[in-house]
Amino acid sequence: MYIEERVQALEMQIELLQKQLESLQGAGEEQFLTPKEAAQLMRCSVQTIYLKVQSGDIQADMSTGRARIPRSQFYRKKETPKQPPLKRVRPEKPITGIEDIRKQMFG
Repeated sequence: MYIEERVQALEMQIELLQKQLESLQGAGEEQFLTPKEAAQLMRCSVQTIYLKVQSGDIQADMSTGRARIPRSQFYRKKETPKQPPLKRVRPEKPITGIEDIRKQMFG
């Protein structure tokens, strides 16, 4: 009887481990949003979502003919912040000749 009890305990443990494995595998799957759901998440209009998909700001899977938007892209951290655009520096007086350019560059 000892062997039968042990086999039964091992079968129960295997069943429990299989359920845990299934739940862990399901947790890693990508969740997709419809454009309407994405608009609700981002608090904007559906049209804005479609425009962002067309411009490439939002990635979407269009293989089924309908936009499927991966939910994870809304939670990713940006790797590098955007740098402010460079400002144009205008010379004080117009540059007319090569000598003026040399003076402007080298002092």
